[in-house]
Amino acid sequence: MVFNGIDLFALKAPPKETTRYATRLAGVLFSKEELLGGMIPPLNEKYARITLGAEKIEIMRKCITKKYTQRVLEKMWGDIL
Repeated sequence: MVFNGIDLFALKAPPKETTRYATRLAGVLFSKEELLGGMIPPLNEKYARITLGAEKIEIMRKCITKKYTQRVLEKMWGDIL
């Protein structure tokens, strides 16, 4: 999958460090401003942040599932929220 000319599956991350891959994906998909002011749903009421774009979040989920597995995504998704 390519986003802004970058092959998202080619992003480097150690095989067992899915959260590092997710962090690299987020760095490509979202601007610094979005990452600083946004949050992956569900939003925590303690913070005054906006929801990050659902389309880009779905791209992240698809990439993680394809590069690793659905089971890995479900297990680690809470770690990146």
